[in-house]
Amino acid sequence: SEGIEGATANLMAPIVFNTETKRARQVVLEGSGLPLRAPLFPPEKKACEAGG
Repeated sequence: SEGIEGATANLMAPIVFNTETKRARQVVLEGSGLPLRAPLFPPEKKACEAGG
């Protein structure tokens, strides 16, 4: 367990909420090229690496 720093979001198959009907569905975005595990808190680049 990495804590909150290791948290990820599934961008390839997000859960979509309908606030009017109060229902939710997972939608798989095939061929989107989006990651299955995108970090919510990507590591920060150091100033020397970022060119400044």
